Amino acid sequence: WSLQGNQGDKWLQGIAQLPTCASEFNILVEGIRGTSFTGDIALDEFRFEQCYEDPPLPTCAQAIGDPNQFMCRSKHCIPQANKCDYELDCCDGSDEDDNICYDYQRCNFEADLCSWEPSAGTPLNWERYRANAIPYDQRPPYDHTTRSQLGHYLQLRLNSTIQRDTLATVSNYLGVAAQPGCTMRFWIYFKSSYNGQLVVGYRYAIGDEIRPLSFSSYQSCQTNATQCSWQRIDAPLSAVLTQPTEIIIGVRTGADRDGIMAIDDITYTPQCVQYNGTIPTVPTTTPYTGPQTTTSTPTPYTGPPTTTSTPTPYTGPPTTTSTPTPYTGLPTTTTASKGTPAITTAASVTTTKGEDKEPPKKSNVGAILGGIFGALAAIALIIIGYIYILPKIRAARDASASARLLESLPIGPITNPAYSETATSDA
Repeated sequence: WSLQGNQGDKWLQGIAQLPTCASEFNILVEGIRGTSFTGDIALDEFRFEQCYEDPPLPTCAQAIGDPNQFMCRSKHCIPQANKCDYELDCCDGSDEDDNICYDYQRCNFEADLCSWEPSAGTPLNWERYRANAIPYDQRPPYDHTTRSQLGHYLQLRLNSTIQRDTLATVSNYLGVAAQPGCTMRFWIYFKSSYNGQLVVGYRYAIGDEIRPLSFSSYQSCQTNATQCSWQRIDAPLSAVLTQPTEIIIGVRTGADRDGIMAIDDITYTPQCVQYNGTIPTVPTTTPYTGPQTTTSTPTPYTGPPTTTSTPTPYTGPPTTTSTPTPYTGLPTTTTASKGTPAITTAASVTTTKGEDKEPPKKSNVGAILGGIFGALAAIALIIIGYIYILPKIRAARDASASARLLESLPIGPITNPAYSETATSDA
């Protein structure tokens, strides 16, 4: 218990928690002067409450063989779940005896981190500290294991550079549970006005997303609270231990940079199986650093339905198709008679389309071009012939007309019908 700063001019109640089953101890109250000598500190009315051990209940003798009860050497009974959790529930210490707790996996951080590994690559990490190595107002008042300032625990050291929502974790590995009932227990000291968040989770691959686990509730103390203590957290694990699993304990920071967050005394019940191997690692994806590429994705048609007409193949009798053959330079016959224009004729080809034959699937561009050029050549010949022959036709027509005129004239001397050969007399 501690109190600092100006508390006003009134009496306040202070409550200090004594260790469980404490005996033969002294109470020490210390006052430290601050920067000013004008302050006053006064104490009054000390009293102890519930500082004795209740006698064993008569029903405790009936607990022998009860899997949910543990009988202390003093004949007191405690819940089986409270055994071997680094908390003296039996005042004689029999519930924490090494001979009783040999099959529990336990770590009190007094010598090292055991098999727990702090998260790497983060600006905030869990670090192992001895209680008296940190200023009093920045740490728990005592270590949970030894109930003294000489014990060790894990703590986060916050500062102004740590961003909000920063996650710091410790983890280790468990194998497939041999039987149901595997439970993790640990103790936390959580003092923060603007609460951070306790995270308990698991995952099957390193680097995968942390999946949350359910755990017992806890109460965070205010930063300026005069009374705050270690609290036990229970997290059942059997349901998720279907394969080697990473078990994770962590804290996600809040807005309070003066918060105190510590972990101590982590234990697994005997149903949990330690795993000494490695679990898979999620492959990391290397970002593409080459030139940018453009991918064109067709957009599906979302308009009204369309109707497609499929031609039905002809299945009737054979048909005869007359297809003009393009001009290929073959000689042509030109008929010209006197007094009539010249006539140029070109041969045509008649083909018969068979009933079961299909037209060859070849390009007809050449045939089309040949037909066009052949037609142009024929037209050119007609024009040239017309220009060349037309004068001759006209000359022949004129000559024929002249001949007919001459033939119609009488043969003999030409006489004037008004002229008479009879002599005229001058009368």
